Amino acid sequence: MSHRLQITLDDELYEALQAEARETGASLAELVRRSVSDRLGVQSVGNRLAILDRTIGAWSSSSETGQEFQRQQRQGLAERPTAVSSRPGRRRVS
Repeated sequence: MSHRLQITLDDELYEALQAEARETGASLAELVRRSVSDRLGVQSVGNRLAILDRTIGAWSSSSETGQEFQRQQRQGLAERPTAVSSRPGRRRVS
């Protein structure tokens, strides 16, 4: 479901948005959607799939497997506390 919004922009922001639209070929509405998504940390399914496509084969040049990499990164974690509470009256968890 989509929702329609009406916003007011000052001249400087509107001109910058128009310049970006001319440069990229994207509509003003698309640029506003992208900006809101970026600011809120929301990514579309298409964007997430594009990221996955760009990372396919990332391990192909590595001699170790993903599992071996994880094991190496996790070495020594058992000795460290898993959580520490800074709230008064809370116990320290290790």
